[in-house]
Formats: sequence, C-alpha cells, structure tokens
Amino acid sequence: MDELNPDKIEANLNFGMATAKQNHCIIHPQIMPNLLDHAIRKELDSNHAPVVIGVLLGRVDGKIIEISNCFPMSLKSDKEQDGTQVTYIDKEYLKKMIKFHKTINKTEVPLGLYISSTQLDTIAQSVIGYFRDLFIKNEVVRSPLQQPIILQFDPTL
Repeated sequence: MDELNPDKIEANLNFGMATAKQNHCIIHPQIMPNLLDHAIRKELDSNHAPVVIGVLLGRVDGKIIEISNCFPMSLKSDKEQDGTQVTYIDKEYLKKMIKFHKTINKTEVPLGLYISSTQLDTIAQSVIGYFRDLFIKNEVVRSPLQQPIILQFDPTL
C-alpha cells in the first residue's frame, strides 16, 4: 500500500469522466505560500487588480503531473476608444520569465495558470481564455499538455 507523502498535495484530475485518461497531480508545498504572498502583495500594489494571476511550472511524466514552481504575472487592462475594458497579459514578460526559469531548471515547463478568484466572473473567464489561447496556439507557452491546468483559489480563507 502506498503511503501518502505529507510534503505534497495530491489531486485526481479525472473530472468525473470514467472514459477519460486519469491524471494524477502533485502540487509541491511551496506553491500555496507563493500564491498567497502574491495575493497579499496585490493589496500593496498601485494597480489594485481585482485578481492575481500567475504561471504554474512543473513536469509531466505519463499520467503524473507535478507542479513544482510558479511565478506571478501582472494583469493589465486598458480602455478601448469605444470605452470597453480590455484585459491582457504582457506576452514579452511571460516569454522572459519562461526563458529565465528554463535557465534555472530545464525540466520545468509551463503547465497552466493560477488565479485568485472565488467565481468565474468575466475577468476570470477572459484571463483563462486568453491564457488558453496562448497555450493552444503554442506561440508563447510551450507545454506537453493540450490544455492548461487552471488553479483557482480563494486567498481570503
């Protein structure tokens, strides 16, 4: 019988689909404090973005997905000429950070993103959609996964 490792958080990512290939996700313990720190620093930031976002890094070995690192991203928004609000992620910063992390650890690849939102409102949906498009097009984010992992968390708990 396998013993549970108290140093890792584990999750089954089969999403209730019996015919789907079941993946097993391991989240290293330093991830959650990093996410909470990012959420706390958001309050000190001048842009007061409604959510914080970041990239999850790690490895994929068959059915095992191991999330071992992350880095924060800034969420930017501009108003178009017609007055609509546009939310986006700085692609150049994303490229630089992925390249930086590759020099430190060549085995870690982008696996998805985290977002501090308790519900899937329009901002969360637009961020997830934007990142998903970057993931699928493979122009900025190269990953062994076909779809990004979305880690949604509530920093107020």
